[in-house]
Amino acid sequence: MNFSPADTRTFIETSLRTLRREFPAAYDLLCAQLTPLEIHLLIEDESIPLRFRFDQAIILLAPEQPDAELRTTRQTILDVIDARLTLDEAILTDAIRLQGEVEVLQRFHDALITYVSGAVRCPSFPELLTRFREAVTS
Repeated sequence: MNFSPADTRTFIETSLRTLRREFPAAYDLLCAQLTPLEIHLLIEDESIPLRFRFDQAIILLAPEQPDAELRTTRQTILDVIDARLTLDEAILTDAIRLQGEVEVLQRFHDALITYVSGAVRCPSFPELLTRFREAVTS
């Protein structure tokens, strides 16, 4: 599957499905950390609302009542993944902008760490990331 530069939604959906299949413990922990929240990701011109249940991350068609919002760019995602920027640096420099109550943002931060920690242990993630990187840089 290839991604268009404006198809971060497919990347997020595929990455969550991959995490669930290849490292279910990380997927389950991610869902538990964020249940019953709705997180709204705004990646450049894409809106990706996610609702979490104990057993599933669901990509919604449109935001309903987000508990937190994250705004960033595709390039910032790659900068964090490639360690050119830490997650904390991205947040402190507003490369990643978070909005929500402090408790929700702490849970979201912890869940992002779980997601990345799980992703690096999934055999399919390097190829998935390569396709995303190619879409972003083309």
